[in-house]
Amino acid sequence: MVACLRDAGWDASIPPGTPAGGLSSGHVPPEQDDQYREDVDYCLRVKVGEWVEIRDEQDLRARYDALGAQFSCLGAAGFDVPEPPSYETFRDAFNSTGTTLSYYPPGCTAG
Repeated sequence: MVACLRDAGWDASIPPGTPAGGLSSGHVPPEQDDQYREDVDYCLRVKVGEWVEIRDEQDLRARYDALGAQFSCLGAAGFDVPEPPSYETFRDAFNSTGTTLSYYPPGCTAG
């Protein structure tokens, strides 16, 4: 995620003492906020949210936990995030659709 944001021109880093999943992008001027959010969305979808093969319950749980870490990171970055679905809801959706849910908060997807 940090490398992706740096490639997009942001001063992204993981400062010492940052909780797991946290990052800093330095000061984002208000007039660049929309571009920053677009770049965060791109990095989450393309670099972090890469397709993962789910072979068993352990893979599914690992995917849920990884998405949870991303969700926490978005909250720490200032996005207004609702509660993520329970693991059971996530698992049931996978079992009925064959794909995992993406639970990015409103305003964090390219729509």
